[in-house]
Parts: sequence; structure tokens; C-alpha cells
Amino acid sequence: MMRSLVAGSAASLALALAACGPADRSQDLLSDVISDQSELSSFSKGLESTGLAGALDGDATYTLLAPSDEAFAALGADGNALLDDPARGAILAAVLREHMLPGALSPDTIRETIESRGGEIYMVSFGNGELSVSLEGEQLVVSNGVGQRAVLGDEAVVSKNGVIIPIDAVLVDAEALSVPAES
Repeated sequence: MMRSLVAGSAASLALALAACGPADRSQDLLSDVISDQSELSSFSKGLESTGLAGALDGDATYTLLAPSDEAFAALGADGNALLDDPARGAILAAVLREHMLPGALSPDTIRETIESRGGEIYMVSFGNGELSVSLEGEQLVVSNGVGQRAVLGDEAVVSKNGVIIPIDAVLVDAEALSVPAES
């Protein structure tokens, strides 16, 4: 049974860009803002190498659940191979699309939606995966369909065409990234 998805109602959840405080870069495009986030350099590098950064230059709005550099490092050698091996570009692009959502959603908007609906919400990523977001205590936690979880950071950065929310894990099954041993 398909759950009600929040992605279809992104317009009702749209972030009021003018009221975003110190992390407001609402005059700059998302592609420029992500490249300036030093703690998200692995994510930014991946967007550039796969060509996905170009999609962030347009008029469409996005929410990027951006794994930190530490999150990529936690994948170990497989994470490095994913980011550095051009032959794995299609896999990297698929992983990154799972961290991209339609519409510009702030953590506050997500939290308010969870509270108003009385529980977790579901969104579809650009990789066509279903993500759920719930409150665990005061933390917003995103989960994918295979059990990976990440905590959303409190400091979102707003751009002209989207929002970047740092997360503390890469939402991918690490076994899917394993490079088979050569015979």
C-alpha cells in the first residue's frame, strides 16, 4: 500500500526564503552555495563529477540532504572509490539522487509538518526512493527503505533555488558500494 507522500504537496510546504536568518544565501544558486560549504566538499565533488550540479543551476527548487565529509569518510575505502573512480560515476549519481528532494524544505517546515500530521512523513527522492522523516526526541531523522538512517543538521543553508540540509550519514547500503575482489 502506497503511503501518502509529502512531495506532491511541496508547494504547501515551501520555505519562505526571506525569513531564513544567518544561513541565508537566497541570492545565489544552489550549485554555487553547495560548492562553498567546506564540510560538504565530498557531496559537492560528487555533484560536479556526475553532472548533477548543472541541474542545480535552473529555476526548479530542491532540498539537498547533503551527507557531511565525515559521513562519506565513514564508508571507508568504498566511499573513496565511489567518489574517486570515474567508472563508478553511475553508482555515485544514483546515490546522490537519493539525497535530492523536490521543493525547498527547511528543517523547521519538515518538523512542523511531522507535528501537524501526528507522525512521520514520506517523500520521494529524485532517485525514486521513498524516504521517511520522523522526530526522535528533538532530532529529525531521515530513513530510506533499506534501513539506513541519518540525523538532519539544524543549520540549513538557503539559496535562490533550494535548501541544503547537512546530514550525518550517507543513505546507501554500504554493501552495494563494495568493490568485488579481483580474481
